[in-house]
Amino acid sequence: MRRHDADSSTGNGAPAGAAAPAGPERPVAVPDSDRLDTPEQLLSAFTVRLAQQLGGLKPPTAPDHRTPSRPTPAPAAPAPPTHAPPTHAPPTHAPPTHAPPTHAPPTHAPPTHAPPARPAAPAPPAPTLVAVAHGSRDSRAEAAGLALLDRVRALRPGLRTALGYIEIARPSLAEVLAAHPPGGVVLVPLLLGRGHHLRYDLPAAGRAAPWLRCSVAAALGPHPLLADALADRVAAAPTPYGRRAPDGLVLAAAGSRDPGSAADAEASAALLSARLGDVPVLPGYLSATAPTVPRALAALRARGCQRPFVASYFTAPGHFAARCAALAGQVPTSPPLGPHPALARLLLTRYDEACATLPATGRAGTGSRPGTVAWPRSGRPDAV
Repeated sequence: MRRHDADSSTGNGAPAGAAAPAGPERPVAVPDSDRLDTPEQLLSAFTVRLAQQLGGLKPPTAPDHRTPSRPTPAPAAPAPPTHAPPTHAPPTHAPPTHAPPTHAPPTHAPPTHAPPARPAAPAPPAPTLVAVAHGSRDSRAEAAGLALLDRVRALRPGLRTALGYIEIARPSLAEVLAAHPPGGVVLVPLLLGRGHHLRYDLPAAGRAAPWLRCSVAAALGPHPLLADALADRVAAAPTPYGRRAPDGLVLAAAGSRDPGSAADAEASAALLSARLGDVPVLPGYLSATAPTVPRALAALRARGCQRPFVASYFTAPGHFAARCAALAGQVPTSPPLGPHPALARLLLTRYDEACATLPATGRAGTGSRPGTVAWPRSGRPDAV
């Protein structure tokens, strides 16, 4: 380092070579730039100015030029921030790729003009329920049959009904079928068991009407609804026993040579017995088979019955009902079933069962055998 001339001041007013007065160290004035002739001085001045600009850092003390000792290098100043100029890369504008629009030619499908929907065909009417009674000269029989059909229509409004007879009374079954237009017909016999009429007469009448699809329903009995109707008629009949109920009954039926008829009567007697609380009930017949009504009453008395009763097993007043009352003598007898509500429900039950067996075709000229007749489930014979 070069030394100043002897007449140069030290910056605190003392001649060169004089000892520095004691006291706090004062900052050294920054020498002018024309007097900064050493690298150390230049670096010190630069550091002071940079500290002033960056926040007033305390400048280092000026080195003592009077001592020939090697000056202590000033601490390295923080490097000034280097602000690299932003590198703006030129944007790369790729030329837009304009694919030529693909305009598919419109596909104009020819309009499909569906034919106007045809109105739904009305459902075919339900088969006519033709109630078939035996026939009687008693005018009350016809009134009972018509009243029963009134109850049936009340239970199923809109159902077509008709009443025909096998013999004696009119209109006969053949006349009813002859006046019926082509369509379905179900013959519901007002018969309480199987017999000749159910096996032969009713199917023959259906075959004689080839323009009809005909089905023959089963006999009314045996059935729990029939037992309900019988029990009501017994309970409503006057008896000499006061409030005491009968302790034995005879179920008085018309009778038939067909063994199936007797089996049906015995089954109905068992249903009535259960309905009355297991009171003994024996079948008795007015014709064709045994035991007769008087013999059945005698069998009850032999069992110890003291309050016998005769239950009329007939659908309407007539010859058999009158004969039953005569044979019973002093034993109380119930009236025929007549238009009982349970009997009306039973007619519809048999009608619905027979509708399930109604032939799909059968009119004349349809290609199938005309006048097809379906047999009832419980009345089809083994051989015809």
